[in-house]
Amino acid sequence: MSKAKNESELVAQNASEDNAVSVVPCSVEEVERHLRAFIAAFVLPQAQSRWIEFLIEKRPQWETPLPKTHPSPRHINMVLKASQVLRLSAIDERDRVLIPNAQRTHEYFDANFGKALGVYFGVGVPPCKMTAGEANTRFVHDDANALLSFQAGKNVLFFSHSMMVWKCQKA
Repeated sequence: MSKAKNESELVAQNASEDNAVSVVPCSVEEVERHLRAFIAAFVLPQAQSRWIEFLIEKRPQWETPLPKTHPSPRHINMVLKASQVLRLSAIDERDRVLIPNAQRTHEYFDANFGKALGVYFGVGVPPCKMTAGEANTRFVHDDANALLSFQAGKNVLFFSHSMMVWKCQKA
């Protein structure tokens, strides 16, 4: 069994042993404020306009509720584009630290972030707030990119589709 598979299984086991995710709703405006601050602080300058375009300006196009049976090709395309932008991970390496998979437990997140609520952003996820431990649980189960912002542009967790979590921090 590969090392990556072992780490993924450990993370999934840690997440499943923890509490279920409970979220607190927040406004689209609050999510947008945190997204803009994250982009300005952590995304490489050459990628910032693309992040703003697809994750903020075109949000109404991909956030529209899907019909249950036949989503439009345009809607599916916009969801894929927004997801791809977030997936490209144009985060400045100078401002991020990898949190090893073996450390990503509720105990780790409680010790480092407490029960503070951060603003959570993921493509297709309604605007909400949750703790770092809850965000990690959601991330493990969704296997999608997401951000959890505690202080706009200063203290953010970036959950990467490749099962990596980066702590992005500025003084």
